[in-house]
Amino acid sequence: MATVNTKTGQVVDRTVLESMLRRRLFYTPSFEIYGGVSGLYDYGPPGCALINNIVDLWRKHFVLEEDMLEVDCTMLTPHEILKTSGHVEKFADWMCKDPKTGEIFRADHLVEEVLEARLKGDKEARGQKVVVDEEKEAKKKKKAKETKAVRLDDAVVKEYEETLAQIDNYDGPELEQIITKYDIRNPTTDGNLLPPVAFNLMFQTSIGPSSNMPGYLRPETAQGQFLNFQKLLDFNQQSMPFASASIGKSFRNEISPRAGLLRVREFLMAEIEHYVDPEGGKKHSRFEEMKDIELSLLSRDVQLSGSTQTTKMTIGKAIESGLVDNETLGYFLARIQLFLLKLGVDPAKLRFRQHMANEMAHYAADCWDAELQTSYGWIECVGCADRSAYDLTVHKNKTGAPLVVREPRAEPLRIEEWQVDLDKKKFGPRFKKDGKTVAAAVEALSQELREKLALDLEQQGKIEVDVEGVSSGKVELDKELIKIEKRTRVENVREYTPNVIEPSFGIGRILYSTLEHVYWSREGDEARGVLSFPPAIAPTKVLIVPLSNHASFRPLSHRLMMKMRRMGISNRVDDSSASIGKRYARNDELGTPFGITVDFQSVKDNTFTLRDRDSTKQVRASEDEILQALKSLVEGDETWEDIRKRLPEFTGQEALLDTSKRNEISEVVDIELSRDEDSVTSLATARASDDYIIAFAGINSSVAEQKRGNNQHLRSFKIDYPPRKRSFTDNSTEEVATREAHRETNNQVPQKTTALCRTSLFRTKGTEKSGGPDTYQRVLRLSPWKDAESPRIAAVATGLAPSGEIVLFHVTPAPSTSDILGRILLGSDEEAEDVDITDLDDDKFQVAYTNGTDVFTCQVSASTRSNASPDVHCIYSTPLSEAATKPRPKFRALRFLSPTMLLLLRNLPDREGCELVLLNLPQRLSPGSKSSATIIRRKKLRKAIKIGLGLDVCNLGSNLENQEQTIIAVSGSDQSIEVLTLEYQPRRGGYGKLRAYTTLHDVHPFSMTKICFSSFIPPPKPVRPETPPQYVKLASVSMGNTVVVHTLPLAPSPPSSRSPRYVLVMPGDSDAWANFTSGLTALLSIFIVCFLLQAFTEIRGVMPPYLGATEWLPPDIRAAVARPYHQPVPHPLAVPSVTMSMHSTLSSPVPTLHHRSLRDLLHAREAADAIESILDTDLAADDPSPSSAPLSHTSIVVRRNRDTDEILIESTNRAYHNAPDGVLRRWEDLTERDQIMWKQQLTDAGHWRQDEGEAILQGVLFDDHSA
Repeated sequence: MATVNTKTGQVVDRTVLESMLRRRLFYTPSFEIYGGVSGLYDYGPPGCALINNIVDLWRKHFVLEEDMLEVDCTMLTPHEILKTSGHVEKFADWMCKDPKTGEIFRADHLVEEVLEARLKGDKEARGQKVVVDEEKEAKKKKKAKETKAVRLDDAVVKEYEETLAQIDNYDGPELEQIITKYDIRNPTTDGNLLPPVAFNLMFQTSIGPSSNMPGYLRPETAQGQFLNFQKLLDFNQQSMPFASASIGKSFRNEISPRAGLLRVREFLMAEIEHYVDPEGGKKHSRFEEMKDIELSLLSRDVQLSGSTQTTKMTIGKAIESGLVDNETLGYFLARIQLFLLKLGVDPAKLRFRQHMANEMAHYAADCWDAELQTSYGWIECVGCADRSAYDLTVHKNKTGAPLVVREPRAEPLRIEEWQVDLDKKKFGPRFKKDGKTVAAAVEALSQELREKLALDLEQQGKIEVDVEGVSSGKVELDKELIKIEKRTRVENVREYTPNVIEPSFGIGRILYSTLEHVYWSREGDEARGVLSFPPAIAPTKVLIVPLSNHASFRPLSHRLMMKMRRMGISNRVDDSSASIGKRYARNDELGTPFGITVDFQSVKDNTFTLRDRDSTKQVRASEDEILQALKSLVEGDETWEDIRKRLPEFTGQEALLDTSKRNEISEVVDIELSRDEDSVTSLATARASDDYIIAFAGINSSVAEQKRGNNQHLRSFKIDYPPRKRSFTDNSTEEVATREAHRETNNQVPQKTTALCRTSLFRTKGTEKSGGPDTYQRVLRLSPWKDAESPRIAAVATGLAPSGEIVLFHVTPAPSTSDILGRILLGSDEEAEDVDITDLDDDKFQVAYTNGTDVFTCQVSASTRSNASPDVHCIYSTPLSEAATKPRPKFRALRFLSPTMLLLLRNLPDREGCELVLLNLPQRLSPGSKSSATIIRRKKLRKAIKIGLGLDVCNLGSNLENQEQTIIAVSGSDQSIEVLTLEYQPRRGGYGKLRAYTTLHDVHPFSMTKICFSSFIPPPKPVRPETPPQYVKLASVSMGNTVVVHTLPLAPSPPSSRSPRYVLVMPGDSDAWANFTSGLTALLSIFIVCFLLQAFTEIRGVMPPYLGATEWLPPDIRAAVARPYHQPVPHPLAVPSVTMSMHSTLSSPVPTLHHRSLRDLLHAREAADAIESILDTDLAADDPSPSSAPLSHTSIVVRRNRDTDEILIESTNRAYHNAPDGVLRRWEDLTERDQIMWKQQLTDAGHWRQDEGEAILQGVLFDDHSA
């Protein structure tokens, strides 16, 4: 048994570990009550959960992140497929048989076992300690002969070690030579063995009831993916490269499965087939992301030298040096390592071993195994091979299926080649049934052979071609049958068979190796183990442990359980009678990372303790905080150390963070504060030099001091920077000595932090005490830094004071009451929401603050010390809402953009959102003036931001034309930061629109307490090539004690200028031009929509043909979709308005005759009947006498021209009656024969349809003579 240590330095006792795993039902031997079957195992509940979590993580890491196409193929595979792929002949291990006992050994394992036993005997003979695997020895049914302690020659020992290092490189004949050379026999009987023979590892079966189709249980999932390649390529829209993935059971009939879960006959595999174009060096588009990842590599050359020493190397360097064949293969090696580390694999026990020549298939370009060190030795868990195009090619050749990629060429490719033409009319009769065979042999001729045969055909008039299976194996062809000419072929489409990079994961092997890597035991309790699974793969994430089975605990436990289940956090309740320590120990063995204890304090205040498995440390917090912490821990957003920093009752702390590196924030210096005092509530930098900074902080004194009226809320600290690292380039002896001395000096120099002062500046209106016990320093704001010589002032404001106060003071390293420049006393229960300061000329400063509804400004001088209040002016008040009961919006923060421009963040009432407001301040303020500032810009922020929390701005400097851009950042209640820009263009009227730049989502897991930009100082002008890129940093801090720093790159504007200004976003067009173009675009869009709508309605016959759109259509389309337009019939209810005008025309004797379509006249008659009904009612109301004249009825007459057979329709207002001669007859008076004749004629002429019915023809007159 190989010696492997746990993460705590203990030797892994495999016997104890496997006993624990079986006791906790991670896995158990299959059919155990029947004696079991070697190589088959069943997984219990924790084992199943662990496998499922590993598979889920594999899918996220590879399938989702790499956008792979997952397939699930059948496990039954016909014989022909695996014969084509080579598995039938080559998927085998070499086995030896003892002819006397019939015992079978796997040849390479036998060689390992015997040589290792001899080396063990050599160590014993040399007096060295030898570790014995007692469990393995106890399991042996037959005891091997006792190993003699025989000392071997050093040369033999080296030879044995080299043989063991190369054991995977030997095939059957070589193993036979080793067995013969070293006289290796049956370890149990010492009997001679037969030479090694190949044993196919596939389980054979028959498919179907007739057993006519032999098949196998698949040995891998790859072949199913290869056979579906063309369909997957079509699904991927012919886009290359792409990858398919499959996960499922595979089967191998292992010869001697004796290594637990590591060598089984049924196992779970996860395989990826990445299809890549062989041209261009098999590059990978994301290789740059992985190139700096360092791997432990064991090359084939090192192995062949008899060594197993690995080399640490970045994958980028491995590609450059040619150690790894190509970028795609190297990319997946790095991704495999990242995946294994996510599972909890110890990086010190992970290596990548390159296959030696005899291990690789003949078609493979390169192959590496990710091996994990276990008590069984180094175990291959993931194989990553470049399979070239072998599999697709053999299946294509066998079936003729187009398993290729066809891509249009950018430019046509001209190819000169020798082409063969066969005269098929003569070819068939000459060769008859052998014709196809001969033709195929001719088509298979290489270009070199075709060139030679063309010359022979030209000179001799005939050629001979080798055709296997036809006559004597040679066929003679003359000029009448064949023609060979050199021609130019133009190829517009490139056709190629992609190469395949295949990472193949043995999930069971990964599972067991991970179990060994995460296993350890606590000191003094070695009988109980701990499985330190990462939360992502732990079978159960949280254990809920009630202190006892008391009834009051059950509702709390049940509520926690249901809430976590809804959050997707697996958990279980252990309310057994065992002690709480035993219950936690039991779940430590199951790998449960966190535990919640429910106790009597939980019943009182709904707080719970959260326990960490590895450290056994606990924190206590409210239910919501505990659940949020668990969510962050399980999802990997936070570590236990992060939770410990924010949830326990911890002492306040100041820290200086180094953000000079873009991808790293490191703590440089921290200051431990008194346990009795409050946390830091505000912080600012007062002065910075090359060696130190001076920081101001708001920290309340202890409660006892506050009660004595001595709340020294303002603190000043001097924080020394740590010594800078010197760069050393020379490796000489003197330089090395200097380097060591410098390192030792740095270690001896303390990182000094000095508390300069603590003072109290506040005083409460009307009381002697400086605020009540709840009063704290809510706001701390300093004027902008200009240079080391320019004065600065600061402002502090109270929070939770009986009456608010703002104190302005001169900035010194140790401020005191003598530095106060003025006090602004606020009203009762009035507080300053925010304060800002900007500098003016002559050492004067302008201060602005808001109480939420009003905005105030004042001016102070840095040279005037006073406790009096400066002249404060209210420059803007939020107007009252129309509804008296509706609250007004409130300002949350403000910042100066210039002495005359103020930017404010305002929250709308009822969490309806927030907006930015740009206030133009008056140049001069008269005493007592109010609401004199004007709003020039508003910007409503995203709806997701219900409340704005913080605001900061960064001016990027101006150019000679005073153009300037300002970056604005707003933190929101949705844990996002909105970044905007504001452009100042004096020639375009000043400030432009507030334009959104980007949204930084989910910056912190909890609400942000502060955001702040770094100061930006433009580089000296003119700008030179060596001027570095410019950027601004945005820092944010949250209630969870997290700090995030974003870097925003800046660009010169204009880019080609030697004296540019710097901007985050290149300035665009003016607002007026933008508004004009937007309006014009909108009008044009409306016009186009109206035009298309009018054309459509004309085509469908809804509108009169003003555009004539129907005529634009081709005749066939017009006939299919166009409809004629019919004049709408006047609505009957619209007629009474013209009743009086109609009365004067009722008795007109002159008949009018109209020629229209019958259908139009019939519709008009229906409308007229409705009108007549209405008029009758009106006339009866005007003149009820019976003498009132009725409205004349319009008659419709239908005639047929005997000469032309044309149907004529007449409409007249003269009343017709049936004449004696019967020339005109109503429809209802016609005979049945005449009605049939007229219906046919009307239908042929298009005046009537069968579905319109005969009722519509009632009252129509027909000319009998014309019929």
